[in-house]
Amino acid sequence: MKVDQNAKKALEELKFELATELGITDAVKNVKSKPIKNIYATGRVADIMKRKSLENDDDLQ
Repeated sequence: MKVDQNAKKALEELKFELATELGITDAVKNVKSKPIKNIYATGRVADIMKRKSLENDDDLQ
C-alpha cells in the first residue's frame, strides 16, 4: 500500500498540534522513553484525531 506523503505530513502536523493542546508533546515525540505513559498519551491524541477527521467528513457531506 502506497502512502500519500502529503497526507502523512498533514496527519503528523495534526498529531503534534493536538499533543501541544493537551500538553503532552514530549510524550508523543519520545515514544521509547516511558512506554506505558506514552501509550496513554498517543492513544488520546489518536482518539481526538479520529473524531476530528469524522467531523470533517460530516462537514463535507
